[in-house]
Amino acid sequence: MNNRNKALIITGIVIILLGAGLFLIGGALEGWNFAEFFASDTFIWICVLIGLYILFVIFILIKEWYKKL
Repeated sequence: MNNRNKALIITGIVIILLGAGLFLIGGALEGWNFAEFFASDTFIWICVLIGLYILFVIFILIKEWYKKL
């Protein structure tokens, strides 16, 4: 894996964690009921998008590993 891919993956993970943290902090400041939020469609879509990102990263890692064989 070249340095460009590593940097993109690390940057993506940092942005996801930072965004999720700020989203939850903002919700706490607004007085959200987190039990209802975690059962909502919005949370499910957030999990789906994060899951797709993770699958894409795994695909890149496997593709790079396969090229080295």
